[in-house]
Amino acid sequence: DTGNWKFRFPRAHRFAYTRLHSAEEYTRRYVDCENGLFGDIQVGKGEHEHFTPESLSQLLRASGFCVETVDGAGRLGRPLGLVKAVLPSGLRQPVDRLIEADQVAGESVHLFATARRI
Repeated sequence: DTGNWKFRFPRAHRFAYTRLHSAEEYTRRYVDCENGLFGDIQVGKGEHEHFTPESLSQLLRASGFCVETVDGAGRLGRPLGLVKAVLPSGLRQPVDRLIEADQVAGESVHLFATARRI
């Protein structure tokens, strides 16, 4: 699971992230954690969590929400992002196009829910 690489392989993650973004962005998101998140995960959690549309809906309902819609995007974006990280900048554009196409074709990497509090 590439979402856990930042925990399992912190040096490799730092290398890839700073190559794709910047050292300043890495420090802001993974060292300072000013917004209470370690990247996109709650500080102290220590592991990336996966949801299915069903498990996300169940969690929302258990938390007092009425789920109206759940949708998703992407399937191969994370591994393609790793490929992109190690390529020279001149070769990244074709991978970007694959990632964009995957966002439309897939539906399991990024889940989106519309819900309202009951």
